[in-house]
Amino acid sequence: MREAGLNPDEEGVPGRVAVIDCNEITATTSAKTPGGDPLNNLWGVIAHQLGGQSAYDLIGNAARSWTAPGTAELGNLFAKVAPCVILIDELVAHVRNIPNEDDKLGKFYSFVQYLTEAARRSDGVSLVITLPENEIEAGTATGRDALDRIDRLAVLDNIAARVEAVWHPLEARETFEVIRRRLFEDKIDEAERDRVCAAFAGMYSRSRADYPPEAAEARYRERLLQCYPVHPEFFDRVFADWSADPRFQRTRGALRVMAAAISRLYARRDSSPLVMPADAPLGDVDVSQQFTRLLDDNWGPALAEIDSDSGKLDAIDAQNAAFREVGGASRRLARAIFLGSKPGRAARGLDRQRVNLAAVRPSEGAATYRDALSRMVGDLYYLYEEGGRFFFHNEENLNRLAADRAREMTNSQIHDKITELLKHAVPTRRRATVEVCPATPAAVPDADRARLVVLPPSKSLPSRKTEEGDDRRDAKAFALEILQTARPDVPRIRKNSLLFLTARRDNIRDIERKTSEFLAWESIVNAPVQPLNLTGARRALAIGNMTDAGNAMSTALKNAYVRILAPEQPDGGVAEFELTEHGIPPSGSGEIIESAFAVIEREELILNAITPRALLGEIDRTLWREEDDHIGVSALWDSMANYVHSRFRLADMDVLTTSIAAGVREGIFGIADEYQDGDENPYPNIRMGEPAAPISPRALIVRQEMAKLAIDELNKQKREQTPDILEPGPGPIPPTPPVVPPEPKLPTQITITKTLDAPNYIADIAKISGDIVRTMFDVGEGVEIQIQITAQNPKGFTEKTTRPARDNSDQIGLNYEEK
Repeated sequence: MREAGLNPDEEGVPGRVAVIDCNEITATTSAKTPGGDPLNNLWGVIAHQLGGQSAYDLIGNAARSWTAPGTAELGNLFAKVAPCVILIDELVAHVRNIPNEDDKLGKFYSFVQYLTEAARRSDGVSLVITLPENEIEAGTATGRDALDRIDRLAVLDNIAARVEAVWHPLEARETFEVIRRRLFEDKIDEAERDRVCAAFAGMYSRSRADYPPEAAEARYRERLLQCYPVHPEFFDRVFADWSADPRFQRTRGALRVMAAAISRLYARRDSSPLVMPADAPLGDVDVSQQFTRLLDDNWGPALAEIDSDSGKLDAIDAQNAAFREVGGASRRLARAIFLGSKPGRAARGLDRQRVNLAAVRPSEGAATYRDALSRMVGDLYYLYEEGGRFFFHNEENLNRLAADRAREMTNSQIHDKITELLKHAVPTRRRATVEVCPATPAAVPDADRARLVVLPPSKSLPSRKTEEGDDRRDAKAFALEILQTARPDVPRIRKNSLLFLTARRDNIRDIERKTSEFLAWESIVNAPVQPLNLTGARRALAIGNMTDAGNAMSTALKNAYVRILAPEQPDGGVAEFELTEHGIPPSGSGEIIESAFAVIEREELILNAITPRALLGEIDRTLWREEDDHIGVSALWDSMANYVHSRFRLADMDVLTTSIAAGVREGIFGIADEYQDGDENPYPNIRMGEPAAPISPRALIVRQEMAKLAIDELNKQKREQTPDILEPGPGPIPPTPPVVPPEPKLPTQITITKTLDAPNYIADIAKISGDIVRTMFDVGEGVEIQIQITAQNPKGFTEKTTRPARDNSDQIGLNYEEK
């Protein structure tokens, strides 16, 4: 009555009011009237509230015996207390508390019928009864059954309709007015209201492209005036999105939401011209619970991201003064988007125009919020954008999570993966001739075989002049270091046996970025513990993204390693080393190493064969002096493998000996086993113009002119030494066949043993593997490698030592013995 402007304490104000909260009335309650009568049924409580003990006594027998009073008794009661208003709230709640004994439920339903009939017949009596809107609000099974029974009995439609008292839930606009009045009463500054609403309406009219079309219409200005000081979009989000949930009571639920939000804003002295969705303090538990109670899953992490201090949103706002000037653009947007993120809607989330409507205030402009939203989409874990609509989800956005994890990958992790890919790119048949990503020059063997050295991703060629001069990252600087150094303080001997495969810096950056993305998706898919609800479609999405990232990584790798560096040293070795670049054209096959060797073979950077005349030209150019008549095969190999100024880079010594054998057979030069200075024939067993394989590294290549003289002298000596067996005759003496030296005996087995230095065993094993074992595998048949570890301790080994040694030996197939 006070809310209606009446003071019941003043004389001349008639009317009595009975307000019944059915949640507080039970058949077993101990409440009593001052006269000692029970107040354990609805009719006794109504009578007592309307007229005290005297009114109670009019229906006392029925109230005391829990029997429904008839229409006549209730009529006598109303005649005494009228005019009156009876408000019965949550009738079903009372039904839930009625025990199923002595047909009390039947008596209750009879009372409801008698009550409505008596109210209809009596003057000055108003009766209001409320029921739940749906079965969920009815609560327990008993409550749902009561609601169903009341509906079937048509209490409201048939009984209450007779007194024309049926009232349906308010329309949304009426609810706005009810809520506004409940929260703000009528204390509205109309001049301020008109000024604020005009400012908002003007902003929507001037920037039509930034807001929904209806915002620029005249009727929307009327809505602004009707809802003031709450923005219509706040009401729309609550009623359009959240009140559709059957657990949400339209008027009461909206009133709770608005009351919680506005009370917090008032306590904070918020100065917003209208209460907008962007103002909802979701960081306050009382406010956020009004929404999260309607959400089935855990939204704690998402809400922490949306509205918590020192989070991602604060970091975004801190980086832009314009964001800070509007009170935190990203946080306002996050609140607004959350209110439009209720699951279950046909079109989930809000489009950009409606996001602006929920957040932008006059004098701010939409551009600031547009920039902030773009940053949020790139940074927040729980914010999604699909089809131009924005919404929050309680599951982390996998794309955002992967992007963050990619940024957190270290160079070491990324480069290790690139190195792994490069090693896998080496075909089996090339493994003896390719070194992948050596960390130091010592990792590249100084051996009798040409090698392609794939430089690590930390060493690259500059993409532009501004990147030149950084030797720590420069591929050429590292390649030159490898060329000149075999081990610390030990120069490299076989300098002309190396080529280098590398990439430009832009391509390295691209492969690094794509590798970090792959590693991020891999960490999500293969995490030993999955806190991300990575099942079903989400797991399929993650696996698909990991596959796509892996393909992109492989393509970037193929496109990156397309530069070959070939050492050169013009002017007969006087000038400094130079590294010339050779490009690898795209092959489309993705075979990085094979594509490199195709260029190497085409441009003859490494020769797998050389003609005898080309070989002779190289000898004439660099080795033979005028007074020299021969050169050792081993010395020739050393010269060609050691000195970069040589015109030819041979794959191995077999290429050289094959060419020498062909040159001897073709008579281009001779081959001798040794040189005997001072003898009439210094080249015993010299051969030329005949097969000469195999060629020993200890043999000598002899000039053609000298070889001819030596062979003539050798034949002459043989003729002189041959006894006259035949009688002289008229015919010519047959020529003596040349002496063919016996084939040198080659070793058929090599055995190498070494006791390793315990502290340096790893380096020793690496050296043996690179310089010896690999060569044995290349040319040997049935190579066998044995490893023996013998440890001694006079005091004896404890179980702590023997157990892991024994178990690990069993796992990798080693024979374990103890003595």
